[in-house]
Amino acid sequence: MKFTPSLLILFLLVSCSNQEPEQKQETNKDQVSEQTGKHLVKAAHYFADAWPKTFWQEFEQGKVDADLKQIKQDGFNTVVLVLPWVGFELNFKNNETTSNMKMYQRLGYLLDKIKQNKLGYMLRLGFPHDYSPNTGTSIVEVCSNMYEDPQQQNKWKNFLKKVKQVTDENSQNLVGILVSWEDFWCPHFIFPLLDESRRKQLAQNIGYSQWLMQKDPTVLKVILGKNNLSKENIMIPKKDEAAYFYYIEFIDQKFEELVLDSTRSIFPQTAMEIRIDKDPVKSIKGENIWVGHKLYFDEKNHRGTYWAPFWGADNQGEKLSLKQALFNFEYFLNYVTDNGKSTHHVIEQFNFTDNTPYFPNHASLNENEVAEFLIQSADLLKKYSSGYGVWAYRDYADNALYNASFEFELSGWQTQGELTIIKGEGDNQLSMHKNSSIAQSYNPHARHMLATSYQRLNLCLNSEGQGEIDVFANQELIANALLDRGSNCIKLPAEKLVSEKQVTFQITANSDLTIDELKLYGFVQRLNVYNEFNKAAMHLKAVKQLNQELDMP
Repeated sequence: MKFTPSLLILFLLVSCSNQEPEQKQETNKDQVSEQTGKHLVKAAHYFADAWPKTFWQEFEQGKVDADLKQIKQDGFNTVVLVLPWVGFELNFKNNETTSNMKMYQRLGYLLDKIKQNKLGYMLRLGFPHDYSPNTGTSIVEVCSNMYEDPQQQNKWKNFLKKVKQVTDENSQNLVGILVSWEDFWCPHFIFPLLDESRRKQLAQNIGYSQWLMQKDPTVLKVILGKNNLSKENIMIPKKDEAAYFYYIEFIDQKFEELVLDSTRSIFPQTAMEIRIDKDPVKSIKGENIWVGHKLYFDEKNHRGTYWAPFWGADNQGEKLSLKQALFNFEYFLNYVTDNGKSTHHVIEQFNFTDNTPYFPNHASLNENEVAEFLIQSADLLKKYSSGYGVWAYRDYADNALYNASFEFELSGWQTQGELTIIKGEGDNQLSMHKNSSIAQSYNPHARHMLATSYQRLNLCLNSEGQGEIDVFANQELIANALLDRGSNCIKLPAEKLVSEKQVTFQITANSDLTIDELKLYGFVQRLNVYNEFNKAAMHLKAVKQLNQELDMP
């Protein structure tokens, strides 16, 4: 999919939710607050050595057990897995999709390992990003068809049923299921921008025109500025029109019907990541009136929420003091809990730091006060929530390459010369004879976080021994590098790799080589718990202490 800047911004807010399992679980001090007697989720999203967009192809089974043991040793009791619909299912152009069975098998493998390590797990279903070929669709189509096409809605339910078959074997440690409005975002960020004829068509197709005509006709005439109303002339409003107020209400209801309720029919544990931001709607005077969304205070399952220091701040590039950050955090907690009356939610994306490149003016906490903030936040989490989670437990790079660890053998790669996949125990590697090459074509603007801002890209890979490679962009040589045994990182000029809508990246072996774990990236998402090489970072100690504090009365 080709991203516009506004769509890229949307996907920075990603989260997950959970719920108490239906079956009885063994409980211990890692799971239950002695003070409140309720389950406290301490969760880490698991992306292994990859990032969310490539995780399901990249993780190496041989490393999973050690990764999960590390997560548990750090005081977490739950792992969050983000499942893309597209990728697990392929060939969306057909009446029925085709299951990518290897993805489901890898899900089953992870759930078995999670169970063996006595951890709980949460699933976020429908994540929109995956590089799998042969999907027969795009991110925009998947979303639009979900609202317009009953056949697409059936495909969603069929996907859920297949996931359910896998999770049924490990249902005893299922903590909860989340669906997020961010994964079905097109009504907010695409539909209002379309031309008039398409917006009229959409209003009919998704039921907005029929729904709107049931509103008070006098008020409707004032808002639409028309004396004669007919559903045939109603269209999806633009964001600067007063009717957008009604549209927000309609889309929130439609998401609940098509996504939340349909998912709950398969997984009773399902809850929503509530939308905590507000939309501006123009008043008659042309002023912005901020309209909130349903917060699901009566939800019996764990709702999902997300927080970062910029929430409620001025966002003029300011540095927040410890006192101000704690005040803002408690204000947020009161907002999402109806002043402490509905604490059944998990802040599963507790982003106490944030370096996303699209918001350079976002407020942030003073770095030297993050540790104290985490420790002092423990009492607030106990009082106002059912737990928390971290998104970037391990910092991750925006790797542009699909199947870059060759766990799906040579899927997605064009090859020349003599190459062999070496299958190890839970870890594939690629053996390249001299003069052989691998290449991959892709849209860099869809693969990188903010491609046009990069001056340099990093190419990192593991090598089993010394060797030499040439690196090409669209058949133009851009680097020659000598490799040592182990990890190698090479700086590449970004221009040739990001300036076009389509680029072909190629590596040619100038000697016999065995390589693995390729990463081609320009940005690293950092929470500073572990870095992208899985080395302890500055906030690990404080996170571990927070987890200990949550066990204490």
